[in-house]
This record gives sequence, structure tokens and C-alpha cells, in this order.
Amino acid sequence: MTAKEFLTKTDGLSVKKLSRDDLHINEKGESEFHATIQDSIGLEDEKQIGKIGALFKNLDSLLKDAIKNFEEKSKTSFRAKYEKLPKQSEVNKIFKNVYRISKLIRNAETHNENSMKCNGNIVEIRYKHLNTDFFLKFDKDAYFLLEKIIYEFVFLYENNYSEKYQELLLGNFYELIKEHFYLSEFKDDIEHSFFDIKPCPKVNVLRRCACHDLEYSISEKRLVFNDPSNAIPNSVNVDKFLGVDIWVNIQGKDYIFPSEILDKNYSISLDESEKFVMEKYAGWAVRNYI
Repeated sequence: MTAKEFLTKTDGLSVKKLSRDDLHINEKGESEFHATIQDSIGLEDEKQIGKIGALFKNLDSLLKDAIKNFEEKSKTSFRAKYEKLPKQSEVNKIFKNVYRISKLIRNAETHNENSMKCNGNIVEIRYKHLNTDFFLKFDKDAYFLLEKIIYEFVFLYENNYSEKYQELLLGNFYELIKEHFYLSEFKDDIEHSFFDIKPCPKVNVLRRCACHDLEYSISEKRLVFNDPSNAIPNSVNVDKFLGVDIWVNIQGKDYIFPSEILDKNYSISLDESEKFVMEKYAGWAVRNYI
């Protein structure tokens, strides 16, 4: 199998977003589970499925409204856009790292297709442009995870999750990506190394369930919830990849808490909880800093 066949093969690579199911608790205290059918985003042609080049187009399109002061945006190089991107927050840094990796793959797919060599489960991209060496090595799982995190950037850009929630989700995605890319061997036309990302609490990123209207109380300056796992009906297949997001309105403010960040008593301090207030037009951190 050639590298191109490997990269465009669809039966081993998902082009779906992170799975998000809905769990509502009705007035009788009964759980109502609604599985969400995943859908793909912005692919213009079925032949593009599984190609980072097509996904990179989505990633790059997010910058059109965000990046200011480019006189001719349409002629701005990907490298110039990368350099312009902010690096103040963890989400900023994750985006820059993902953009940089995706840029190399996109350019290889578009301009240097023969530069991709497949050896079993490993793909190597190696080419030279303007006397600069470009190199990236990764495995099949890395490609799958890169697709997933690009979709998440698009999703989070269009929704109102708090920056703390985004940091947790994207930070865990990026940790998975690092396990499958050989980034220490990476070469491109950018002089500095990848940005270090601070460790964050572990949350599941491949499948999440939104749990609405879970009962809670406030005690000793802490929010205390019922055990969210008890709200999941027995009929639902709970696997190791399932994480629960607790959606709750408290005194007119909407919150989303990943259940993994609660303590053993399913509680969180009121001060810490304020980091998880949904923010209108939050987008992700690039929007906040440019």
C-alpha cells in the first residue's frame, strides 16, 4: 500500500467529531438518554475524506476573521499566519503546534505527494523546499487523533465552552497526539521548537456525554453533585472512553463541568467552579488575544 492510499483509506480512519451524547434527567428523576449521530464538517468532496489537507482548510479558515492587520489576507503565507498567532494561553500554544504539524502534512499532500513513504504502520514525510529540509514521522493513530483535534477546534470556535474546559479537552487531545508523532525528529522552516504544554487533569476525549439537570447542593463553599455515573441508564454501553460533562444552571449562569475534575465526593469549590462558566461568543483563545 502506498502512503497516499494509507492516508486516504477510510475504513481505518474516522472523520467524525468527538462523540457527544445527551443525558437529561426529567422531573421524576428519571434519565433520558439521547445518542448523538456524529457528522463531519466542511468536506467539499467525499474523495477528501481522511486527508489532513481538507481538514487544514477548516483550521486555516478560522483565522480569516481572527487575524487582524494583514493587508492582503488571501496572499498571506501559512508560515506568516503561524507567526502572527498568539501564544499567551495553553489553548493558543496547542493551536500553534497543531497548525504547524498540519501545515507540513498539507503542503506535502498538495505539492510533494511523492515525499510520503509508508512502512507498515509508520508514515514518513521528507522533502526539501528553498534549501530547507522538512520531515515528519507519525503512525496511523496519530493521523486519526490529528483529525479529531482539528474538528474540536472548529467545534469549540463555534460554541460557548469556557476557556478552562477548552484547555482541559484540547490539552488531553494533544497529549495523545504526542504519543504517536515523533516530534523530536520534526523539521520545518520555523526555527524554534514546539511549545511545551502544561500537564492538566486527565479527561476522556473520544466520547463524552452531556448530563443535564443533575441534582446538586451547596455546602461549605462547595458545589456537591449526585454521582453522575448513577444517572446513566443501564441500557447505555459505558466504555472506558466515556466522560461525563455536567451541564447546570446556577443563579442564572450556565456551567459545564467535566466530571473527571470533581473530587471523590463529586464536589468542586465555588471559586474553582467560576472557571467553568459558559462564555457567550467564547470561541477559543485565539479570538481572545488577537
